[in-house]
Amino acid sequence: MGKADAFLLAKEGAKVFLTDIDEANGKKVADEINNASTSDNTAYFIKHDVSQEKDWEHVMAEISKISGSLDILVNNAGIMKTGHIDELSLEDWRMLNTINTESQFLGCKYALPHMANSGKGSIINISSISGIVAGWNTAAYNSSKAGVRHLSKSIALYCGKKDIDVRCNSVHPAFVNTPILDPMNQAVG
Repeated sequence: MGKADAFLLAKEGAKVFLTDIDEANGKKVADEINNASTSDNTAYFIKHDVSQEKDWEHVMAEISKISGSLDILVNNAGIMKTGHIDELSLEDWRMLNTINTESQFLGCKYALPHMANSGKGSIINISSISGIVAGWNTAAYNSSKAGVRHLSKSIALYCGKKDIDVRCNSVHPAFVNTPILDPMNQAVG
């Protein structure tokens, strides 16, 4: 999903910063976007562990240095682990909430001041239909994605109250054929 988002934004004229822990694939996607673009330096890759606050600080500093401003943030990192409440460990719960919710909190926290300084912006937090409709065997995933939904609403209300011209929305796709579905497909057989 992130790759498709990046290609579309670049096609529409955006300078795109891709971040991921997978450096080889991230650089490959940035190269693919640059090769497809008619502009020079359309896509950049920055190695980034979304669960680490210092990495968010580094990413925002790099974007400021290269671009000078940030107009759009697509918070797209996510992981899945199936399991009903009796099967999940506290470690599973924490891992899903760290990647799926806490990382989006950090992204919003560090992007918002850059957008407010430039006078506008849009934060798009990728949640899931599972943040609205729960499943019996996805307790941690459902809860993490529901957290993204309310985090986004809270940020949107904050921006409205403070008269900051930044939109914050969550998107709730249903099933998208990505590797995140592999555990569910294996559980079904």
